[in-house]
Amino acid sequence: MKAYARIERNAATKAAALDILVTDNPVEAAGAEGFCPLDAVPGRWILHAGGTAAGLSPLAEGTGPGRFPLPGAGREYLIFALRLGGGLLFLAERRLPMAGGFNIRDLGGYAGADGRRVIWGRVLRADDLKNLTPEDLDYLSGLPLRTVLDFRGPEEAARSPDRLPPSVARSLLRPIPPARQDAEALAFSPEEAEAFMLDIYRHLALGETPAAVYRELFHILQWEDESSPLLFHCAAGKDRTGFAAALFLHSLGVAPEIILDDYLASNRYLAGKYANPGGIFSVRPSYLRAALEAVDRAHGSLDAYLKNTLGVDKERMRRLYLEPGVISLKSI
Repeated sequence: MKAYARIERNAATKAAALDILVTDNPVEAAGAEGFCPLDAVPGRWILHAGGTAAGLSPLAEGTGPGRFPLPGAGREYLIFALRLGGGLLFLAERRLPMAGGFNIRDLGGYAGADGRRVIWGRVLRADDLKNLTPEDLDYLSGLPLRTVLDFRGPEEAARSPDRLPPSVARSLLRPIPPARQDAEALAFSPEEAEAFMLDIYRHLALGETPAAVYRELFHILQWEDESSPLLFHCAAGKDRTGFAAALFLHSLGVAPEIILDDYLASNRYLAGKYANPGGIFSVRPSYLRAALEAVDRAHGSLDAYLKNTLGVDKERMRRLYLEPGVISLKSI
């Protein structure tokens, strides 16, 4: 049996709760993407919370597994640290509790180079932001969200304009048009849909326009100190955004299997967005693999593509977006 913990919020009210679960059923544990394994059987625990990992203070305490409401958490974005059995587990909300969005996620928390974790609350991925509620906007202001990159085309953005919190200092429309546009894509057979999507992913990997947009994304991430927290998005947050997320995580040394899991999570989160999920509204391992294989053929390796085409300095990225080391219990 292993213990797992997660923070859950109600998307509308932002009411928070701590879940601690003990199970030997991997399906049950994997059912909530935010669960993280702990080394100890749950006993006495203390939950700390704050706006940053360096600014945490005690929020709640208790014993054993269960669901524990957190009325003191408020409605703002928070990072949580659970002290349990002599161990420390950092938690945040992988899928942000947005009543007006489906696929809005934090890219923090994953294990990167040297076992260091990607910093929570610095880089986010999302689908369109047209339906964000006032409570959603307040929550994003609490990060505070500073920069938004929108990969949609001008017509897409005009049909579904973003709603952004006042904390955003800069919103950039940086279109990545598909390799081909087909008005009949909704009626594709499964085989036609797969061929269509494979073309799109090869274009994301090899096209000049996608490369220019992703190069600008990494320039902002590396060299514009006031840009973070930053969110990038498209319409569904799965293809243009999914490839960008994969590139970002790879630059930080996140394992390929974790990157794939993050990519495939769009299927789960987008289940309620479209009337007929699947087809062109889904993601598959073969799609991301097609892009990565195209990069390998054209550039020799993904690392070479990041360095030579996108201008990525991996060491700088890791200094900026990975925790500097293990944070001791005494630090909180």
